[in-house]
Formats: sequence, C-alpha cells, structure tokens
Amino acid sequence: MKFSVNYVVRFQHCDPVGIVFYPQYFNLLHQVTEDWFADGLKCDYHQMHSIRKLAIPVVHTDCDFLRSSKLSDLLTFELVVSNLGKSSFGLQIVARHKQAKRLRANFIHVFVDSSEDIKSIPILADLREKMKQYTLIEN
Repeated sequence: MKFSVNYVVRFQHCDPVGIVFYPQYFNLLHQVTEDWFADGLKCDYHQMHSIRKLAIPVVHTDCDFLRSSKLSDLLTFELVVSNLGKSSFGLQIVARHKQAKRLRANFIHVFVDSSEDIKSIPILADLREKMKQYTLIEN
C-alpha cells in the first residue's frame, strides 16, 4: 500500500523563474512524512514529540530531480516504506504531476528517545505494525 497526498505548488515554493526551488521540495517531502504519521500511522507529530518523547531525525537522504514543477502544478506524492530495521526505517517518496515523475527521494530515519540523551531506540511495536502496511518488502 502507498500513502498518497496532493499538494499544489504555491508561489512560496518557486524561484523567480516560476519553478520549484529545490530546497522547497525538502519542505514538501517533510510535510508528506508528517502527514503520513498523522493520517497513515495515526500518530501525529504532537503525540510523537510531546507525549511519547520520540523523534525521527533523517540520517541519510538522496533525491533525483527528474523534471521541473511550476507554479500551480498539482503534485501527487506517494510514500512507501523501503526498509524497516530495528530502530531505523527507509522511505521512498515519488512526486508526480499528471503521471509524469517530477522527483524521487529516499530517506533513512532513526527513532530516538528525545526526552534525555538523544539515542536510537527500537521502533515501537504499534508503529512498526502500522508501518508494515506501507512496506514494499516483507519484514
């Protein structure tokens, strides 16, 4: 299963030429991840950070910008879990406009306890089970 969300390219995302300025894609990609936690995993960032005292920093990323996106384009972002480790997980996010791929990004996140010493911890069982629904591979 894929998590999917649509965003319109707004003026704030664009450079003076009218295309998405590449750092703005990373803001959109983070928004996809945050929406996936809230809507897909039913654990929004407030619950994760403030109540559970967890964080998921990015420890690695790569991104291929395949085609420019322009002001007012409707982008469909699709997220899948590409790897599910003990304390880390990989995400692949693809953005499309009318079926044409605009970008493909890969992230590795690590679960950490943010209450005291920031150190990696195993992915919580309830979140792991929900994440499996979005996995491309068996874990």
